[in-house]
Amino acid sequence: MVDVTLPLERAAEAHRRIEARAHRGMLVLTP
Repeated sequence: MVDVTLPLERAAEAHRRIEARAHRGMLVLTP
């Protein structure tokens, strides 16, 4: 279980970072 939960947490954190970048990009593209 631990071996599975740790990578899932890392994937979730990476996904959050990607969402943050996409959100910033959208804010920059919007006038």
